[in-house]
Amino acid sequence: MAIRMDFTDTEKICKYCYEHHLRLDSLDAGNCTDGYLKTFDLDAFRKDKLSFFSKDVKRFPEDDIIPEGFDVMVLRQARYMPIKSHTHEYLEFVYLMEGTTTEVIDGKTYTMEAGDLFLLAPGTAHYDVTFSDDALLFFIMARARTFDTAFHSLLQHDDILSTFFSHVLFHDLQDTYILLKTADDEMLKRHIYDLFLEFESVDSYTSRIANVEFEWLCIHLLQKHISSIQDAAAHQRSINMKKILFYAEENYRTVTLDDVCRKFSYSRGHLQRIIKKNTGSTFSEFVAGIRIRRSCELLKNQSLQIHDIADAVGFHDDSSFFRCFKKQTGISPSAYRKQVWTDQAASSASASNQSFIRSSSIASSK
Repeated sequence: MAIRMDFTDTEKICKYCYEHHLRLDSLDAGNCTDGYLKTFDLDAFRKDKLSFFSKDVKRFPEDDIIPEGFDVMVLRQARYMPIKSHTHEYLEFVYLMEGTTTEVIDGKTYTMEAGDLFLLAPGTAHYDVTFSDDALLFFIMARARTFDTAFHSLLQHDDILSTFFSHVLFHDLQDTYILLKTADDEMLKRHIYDLFLEFESVDSYTSRIANVEFEWLCIHLLQKHISSIQDAAAHQRSINMKKILFYAEENYRTVTLDDVCRKFSYSRGHLQRIIKKNTGSTFSEFVAGIRIRRSCELLKNQSLQIHDIADAVGFHDDSSFFRCFKKQTGISPSAYRKQVWTDQAASSASASNQSFIRSSSIASSK
């Protein structure tokens, strides 16, 4: 389904200014001397919500963009409007339905293709470059301050979007944006377009429809496009992963999954997934491995009781220690200790024999 949209008066004004190297600032200030531009309703242009983005506004409050009584708002980016870098209080989906455009986020430039969708956290500095006739760029905005009540169910699951929403709303920010590649998803395109049209003719049901459609959008993205999610802070999370593993290594005796979740602001499900992805083990298996490796070192000391070693590495139940040790090594702790003692004795005997041989060799040479 290819969608084409006629130019609005706002877009005609923006395109004319772009092609004639005129500044929109003069229109905002009421200083218009161009005859062609005077044929438009410039007062209506100045009141257009989209014209806000061409002004020197650094941060957009929710109430300036999202109507009172609404949790969600949808706007289409005016083609040829020069957008200045800005942040906002609300969460925003930036969706390119047709054409190509450029998105600059935190100083990093992305060339967007049809179907690309960015999810931006509040406070993320960004701007769009949409200087072409065929680019159809949509903004889907959700209030941050009502998100936990209006979209409570979206925060109750252990998936990447729930984790993202929870982080940006309630915790220290880890990722400022997520990119999804949804090209050829006609159902998604249709729903976003229909939601936009709903805001073109607002009635008493629009706010409720918008909430339902926004929740559907999030669930659909998880169902159909979870594999396409590209984390903008992948490198940062790689660093975080090293910190997580180091923290577990340092606190292996008492550390729990909940401890790590609280310290690094991850949900249980999300943390379990990334540990499995990075280590090949579950969190409990990873910690158990650390404990067993440490116990192997302690078992080399023949004076230590096995019960005390189990307690020292974090096992307060001997049977759990024996069971875990055998699972990790294939033998019991006592068998491991005996094997180590046998190997050490054999190594010592071998060393003595080698020393005797060398001494005999030296003596015979004399």
